[in-house]
Amino acid sequence: MAEVRRLRLRIQGMSCAGCEGHVIRALEGIGATEVSASYRRGEARFALPGGVAESTITAAVRGVGYRPLAVEDAVPAVDGCGCGSCG
Repeated sequence: MAEVRRLRLRIQGMSCAGCEGHVIRALEGIGATEVSASYRRGEARFALPGGVAESTITAAVRGVGYRPLAVEDAVPAVDGCGCGSCG
């Protein structure tokens, strides 16, 4: 079984909940699970099998009209924190 990576993708161009939905469906289309997206924070968080290339992730998001900026290892979200750095 492939290792699961928990990732954060910074994204430019999302401006509403509809944008979040487009990004979520694009990431699910490449096998991502536990996907969430936030236009306010300009990011998506998800789990993905380790064998999926970063270029596949960025192409999926670019394909629905947004600009992927950086794929990073996700830092667990801190409940109640709204600073944007904690998740």
